[in-house]
Amino acid sequence: NAYYLYELSDIYTREGVGYERASQMARLGSLARNNVPFALHSDFTMAPARPLQHAWIAVNRINAAGNVMCPDERVTLDAAMRAITINAAYALGRENEIGSIAQGKKADFTVLEADPYETPVENLRDIPIWGTVFEGTPFPLGKPRF
Repeated sequence: NAYYLYELSDIYTREGVGYERASQMARLGSLARNNVPFALHSDFTMAPARPLQHAWIAVNRINAAGNVMCPDERVTLDAAMRAITINAAYALGRENEIGSIAQGKKADFTVLEADPYETPVENLRDIPIWGTVFEGTPFPLGKPRF
């Protein structure tokens, strides 16, 4: 859970295991370099259910105090986006029905107001959500759903 790096690494640095160990929490870069698929999740209610924030943490490795923690464990934007989409579906054993847009898969997905691949990675978590598509029907945020 990358959120633990964000929320706890500064505390663990000061009051627990020290900087070296605290900064290496969620060693996603090591997984990526060794071609191990990984997913990002929230452990909701332990962490917010905000996939773009988890991707932002994985790419930037900046904690709540603003410190970069073990930059060698950063992942690429593509690896982070896969971790909240197709790899998350794979972790659930449902990659053949969800996790990417393809013929025959469920048309359930989030629509962003900006392309993550054209947004600076420092701003990834700030991309506004336009709405969702559920079973092929678009539902803009702020609009009545019923």
